Amino acid sequence: MSRLLQALDGWLAAYVRKADFPLTNLFFSPSTLKQRILMLQKPASSRWALSVYALSLLAMLVSFLFVSSCQNELSETDTTPGKTLITVSGTTVDAQGQPLPGARITVQGLNRTVVSGADGLYKLENIPSNAKITYSTLGFHEVTVSVDGQTTIPVIFRRPLSTKPEEEVFMVVEKEPEFPGGYEALRQFLAQHLRYPEPALRAEVEGKVFVSFVIRKNGKVTDVKILKGMGFGTDEETMRVMNTLPNWKPGYQNGKPVDVRYTIPVDFTLPKKTAQADKQASAAEENDEMDPTFYEDIRRNYKTFLVNGKSVSFDEYVRLDKYSYAGNFDLKTKTVSISVKLPNK
Repeated sequence: MSRLLQALDGWLAAYVRKADFPLTNLFFSPSTLKQRILMLQKPASSRWALSVYALSLLAMLVSFLFVSSCQNELSETDTTPGKTLITVSGTTVDAQGQPLPGARITVQGLNRTVVSGADGLYKLENIPSNAKITYSTLGFHEVTVSVDGQTTIPVIFRRPLSTKPEEEVFMVVEKEPEFPGGYEALRQFLAQHLRYPEPALRAEVEGKVFVSFVIRKNGKVTDVKILKGMGFGTDEETMRVMNTLPNWKPGYQNGKPVDVRYTIPVDFTLPKKTAQADKQASAAEENDEMDPTFYEDIRRNYKTFLVNGKSVSFDEYVRLDKYSYAGNFDLKTKTVSISVKLPNK
């Protein structure tokens, strides 16, 4: 019996030496065992740390549920008939085909708005195939278009917003506007209301300020402008008095009152101390000549000259201009028209 046990022991020893697998498991690895011992020696986690872990897990769970819900909703939208999401692009132009940058393109029912670029191009992504789009831009009526599955929608703004047309201002009319009481009444009005500016008195400046204004169809005087001034306060004084003019009788064209641009000279003459000075001033006025550069500009810019409605030469216009009490300068037709009143002989 002892011999049998010895033989069995020898056989087992030989078998183990020949085997190519261990009889022990990996739990007895020296490195793994050391780590397990170190972990057992660590203190237990606090309740606060456990609470943080629990809240983190809860936040992750809520986020997961929210994302899953959104995906399900999107999936349902995509598969619902008529709710397929598409991309729509196109251009915004006017009736002449010119691009309209800055047009607002809005998907109705959604908070989705884009603006067309400098070339009028726009693009809307992920919108329902049955949506309605509103196009709007400055100066035109809105345009609404049903998508109906279209991916390219060019839009033409054909209906501009109605604006009140600017009324024409005439330079020459069949019947000229008239100051109440006529030209003499106008001269008296200016003489009574003009105050000689102190700087002009000190500098002994005198002459004419040419002022232009528009007489509206209701007779009101508007848009007063100085065409040729003298300075030293005379321009400002002319503007002040012209803005106090009463209503005129309007000008007429084709039997209807119209707006007329009018031009008149406003005289500034220094007060004289003696009758002799007045006589000398009167004689000087007869031979008075305007600044040559003024007439050079007129000769260069205008071709037709009318005096009391009749065509005259440039030289004749210059000669009679000192008797003018009103005039119009029309650069479009290059025409100068003046009204003159010759002195009684």
